Amino acid sequence: MVEINRQHPALTAVFLAMLLTLSVHPAAAAEVTGSKSVVDPKKMALIHLLERAGKYDEAASEMHSLFPSGPPADSDLALEYYGVVGKTAKGWNEAKAGLEKMIKGSPDNVRYQLALGQHLATRPATRQSGIRMLASLVRS
Repeated sequence: MVEINRQHPALTAVFLAMLLTLSVHPAAAAEVTGSKSVVDPKKMALIHLLERAGKYDEAASEMHSLFPSGPPADSDLALEYYGVVGKTAKGWNEAKAGLEKMIKGSPDNVRYQLALGQHLATRPATRQSGIRMLASLVRS
């Protein structure tokens, strides 16, 4: 779908308008465009405010309600999703597994490696692994 978006932007706009008219969930519409722009900016702002206030469980709950089917296909949004959800006790393993899956799909993507390294560094049991991963990024 993202390829269609790049090659036929007018067709994508018409299809997106039809989806939104049919009250399709914004996350589904975002899959069509491959863009964050369809995601409710107020909802994302609330998530970021909750996260900055240290209300990680509430922020993760809002993120789950925004993406009830799980992490979005858009890589930028998926990184945000895992960054928020991963700050909770319940979501830490989900974020670790999701980031590892992203790396497996794109092993040369430094942003994914950075996100996983930072995530691993937040827990004592995985801190050394996270630090090693981050250090390897600095060396390369």
